[in-house]
Amino acid sequence: MEGDHSWSVYDRLALFSLSHVYLNCATRDGLNLLPFEYVLTKSALRQDGVVVLSEFVGCSHVLNGGVRVNPFNLEHVVEQLDAALSMPADERRARLQKDINFVQEHTTASWLKMAVNDMHRVRSADAASQPAAAAPQPTRALCSWAAGVRAGEPLPPLSLDTITRAYRTACRRVVLLGLDGTLIQQHKVMAHLKNYHDFTGKSLSPPPAALHCLRALCSDPQNAVYVISGRTSQDMEACLGGIAGLGLAAENGYLQRPPRRHADEPSWRVNERSQGASDELSWRELAQPVLARYTSRTNGSY
Repeated sequence: MEGDHSWSVYDRLALFSLSHVYLNCATRDGLNLLPFEYVLTKSALRQDGVVVLSEFVGCSHVLNGGVRVNPFNLEHVVEQLDAALSMPADERRARLQKDINFVQEHTTASWLKMAVNDMHRVRSADAASQPAAAAPQPTRALCSWAAGVRAGEPLPPLSLDTITRAYRTACRRVVLLGLDGTLIQQHKVMAHLKNYHDFTGKSLSPPPAALHCLRALCSDPQNAVYVISGRTSQDMEACLGGIAGLGLAAENGYLQRPPRRHADEPSWRVNERSQGASDELSWRELAQPVLARYTSRTNGSY
């Protein structure tokens, strides 16, 4: 089909509707719209399908849900094709969901409109009169040498005996824990990002054993326990909000929720150290258009 232009759109749609895998092993290719047609067809028919693309075709870097292969490595192609045919239905569905919104929104007309807008923007006299970005201000940061570790060196493992001894002898304790990669094993986080369309790790929760330990720590009135994450406050609340006495810090500490014993106690607030920095937001006027253009053209970014 790739080199045969006699196939009508109806023939292609009929073939796509009956196929389980779309395979492209081209060694050189330009703008190929057939993989996008396959994704749209499967989505419209509510069917599951897998796109297997050569890493040398341009659309392989756009369709994040596709499986990339090296067409010069025949054994690898066979292995990936077999994996695609035997892939669980939920994974096939998740791979399609990674790309369907991007394919539906970025039509030929939308790409042409963006190209024309870019040309107008380049020619615009306003481009030369844009104010220069403000010089970055020095920020406070935790230095590795302050903890006795030189930059670039991994932190030494903690001694369990030392931690136990210090914990038992302390009158007050502050326990700071990370979420993804600490309470949730890192390999599970990466597997979730790879197999599903939720790029933020949302819906992943700590295992029951970790939740039990959190409840035990929070039940001790001498402990102040916080879980810190880059997730949103809504996701943190849904994931860990039911643990009494647990403090939460979302968006890497920008938002905080103090430990609560009852549901009617004060909820999320902006970190006091971030309050002053958040007052100066003029830089967003320059950054937001750049971010908007990038995310509109890059599948998987947000």
